[in-house]
Amino acid sequence: MAVESRFDEYPNASSLRYVRGSSGFAGFAKGAFDLAQLKEFHETIKRWFPDRYKEWGTEQIASNFAISNSPGGIVLPFPKYANYVPDDDTSTSSFLHFIGTYRYDNDFLANAGKRVIAELRAPRP
Repeated sequence: MAVESRFDEYPNASSLRYVRGSSGFAGFAKGAFDLAQLKEFHETIKRWFPDRYKEWGTEQIASNFAISNSPGGIVLPFPKYANYVPDDDTSTSSFLHFIGTYRYDNDFLANAGKRVIAELRAPRP
């Protein structure tokens, strides 16, 4: 949020886009973004936050920036694609990303995996 709060100061901010998303779902088409632009983004953010830039999470900001400014970049629909958060309703999700914080929470991931394996092994009519 610290970086996002300064995006209006970013060079040519009015001609760029940004969407907050999960890097766990990111896909990058070959040649879909300008590598020089991404390097400039990296250097700018590093100048703004030299110490914090080394922290976990900065890769997500760069990923969101790259996809947002890629021709044809799309945001996958929520809640079909979602991050697992305890107590959230995931019944309509087709794909869940398990961030480190919740990866082992209540054995949800392991139990979901066992359920899917059992469904795949079940005889088909």
